[in-house]
Amino acid sequence: MAEMDKHHFSGKALCIRHLCFHDLYTSGCGKSTDPHLHLLRDTITSSLSVYNSIPNIMLLARFSSSWRASVPSRISRCHANRPVAEFRPCGRVLHRLDQRPKSTQAGVQSSKEPKQHPADSDETPSISWPEPISWSEYIPWSEPYKSPGVARGKRPHNIADQIQDQLHADGHYVWGLVLYRCTYGDDAAWRTFLERIHASIRRKMEFYHGLDLLEEDRFKLTVLDDASRFDGAGVQLVREHFKEWRKRAIHEEQGTSEEIEARRVRPDIRDHWSNTYDATVVRYRFCVRIDEAALHSIVSTEGEGARGEAWVNLVEADWDLAEAIAEGERELEQARIDHIDMGGTLEDFDVEYYSEVFPEIEGCSQKNVGWMKVQYKALIPAFYTDLQDPNTLHEYLYERPPGIGTG
Repeated sequence: MAEMDKHHFSGKALCIRHLCFHDLYTSGCGKSTDPHLHLLRDTITSSLSVYNSIPNIMLLARFSSSWRASVPSRISRCHANRPVAEFRPCGRVLHRLDQRPKSTQAGVQSSKEPKQHPADSDETPSISWPEPISWSEYIPWSEPYKSPGVARGKRPHNIADQIQDQLHADGHYVWGLVLYRCTYGDDAAWRTFLERIHASIRRKMEFYHGLDLLEEDRFKLTVLDDASRFDGAGVQLVREHFKEWRKRAIHEEQGTSEEIEARRVRPDIRDHWSNTYDATVVRYRFCVRIDEAALHSIVSTEGEGARGEAWVNLVEADWDLAEAIAEGERELEQARIDHIDMGGTLEDFDVEYYSEVFPEIEGCSQKNVGWMKVQYKALIPAFYTDLQDPNTLHEYLYERPPGIGTG
């Protein structure tokens, strides 16, 4: 115990620290002259102090009068921007602590007769446990904590700002994605899906203070719902239809070429996102295909609170199988040239090592098959914003099915 490392207690051991702290102070060991116990007490106290959250502050205040006196200032430092009313439950907890009999606060039964110190006696001291306090009283607010989010103007950390900047750079006014409904067996499940994806988008945009970008004339989650055309439609059929749709949609939604050019603003060259001023517009490069498997992953009981296993299918409009095969051949040829430049020969060039061959998906054995699964809660705004850079998908974000992209 004497050789205990004060940094031994990690965040994952918080519950253990709570128990140890409780046992030390309620058993009277806090007054022991045993240096080992003092070291343990100091270690727990300093370790808890690192996690300067309100529950930890209240935990220490329960047993330490010096900590109790410093609670207001510690809470003020911990959450300086929170309303004072939210901390009134803290005051009620401290009031209850101060109203306890001295014997209870000390953790050992009081007596007018001087008692032998536990360290000087072989007898087990008589213990009086403190009055229990429910965990809810440790939490200083009655409502679940709501993060203040990320303020507008804090580029590049605010996604709403990034979307707004990209709209200005493109000269566009409308943003969002097009959804293809490709399964028609359960209308109730489809309605549930729409409710959940809209709710997810709203929560995320509220966090970034970007609800103004969700106004009806700004944000469009366009749903193409035609059972006669799209029931059971595969990726290629959806891709071809989307390419035809965008030809007319861009001017119907954004205006004439002259209007778009008049609105186009190149961001300040000092701005973090100035390199995206000429990026191709996400709304007209990608669409979303919802098949039965994707729909089930979202609306099932397991998918209700899921993030990683609930997905949609993101389709890249301009992907072409022949081009994907040609790109693979170009990469192989470049690898062969690099091998020779480094002193190798054509005879010892390992074609199999440099040729990435994957299981076929819809006739394609390349890594990029033209579509991918994306977590539906990450689709908008996080993944949408990442796609504003044309190179990001292939270089960083792409996950070959059945993998799921997280953004």
